[in-house]
Amino acid sequence: MQKNLILIVLLAIASCSEKSDVIPPPVLPGMQYTDLKEKEVKRGKSQGIDIDKNGSIDFGFMVYHIGDPLSMQDKIRFNAGSNVACNLLVDPNNNSPVLSQNSIISYDNTPPYDWFEVS
Repeated sequence: MQKNLILIVLLAIASCSEKSDVIPPPVLPGMQYTDLKEKEVKRGKSQGIDIDKNGSIDFGFMVYHIGDPLSMQDKIRFNAGSNVACNLLVDPNNNSPVLSQNSIISYDNTPPYDWFEVS
């Protein structure tokens, strides 16, 4: 009888526990690192990266040197573009954030930037 009473008390305690409505975080793919093998993007040239190794370029990079005659300065513009299913972190004007070395890039970004599939 005492064993049954202990079992009933344990079941009652277990059934009284609060149920949590916490939504689990989304499952994200693991980080993938790609060795760029010392690639450089030179003026007027482009470089492409095939991340998924399927033979097509997923990300492309280009450097433009632009002469500004009013300020008598040469400016450098760096462009990056992505293909379908390759996301870039951009704002509504299609600009990427400038990050410092060793910055953490998170899935839950801060406004106004968002992960955009084709840029």
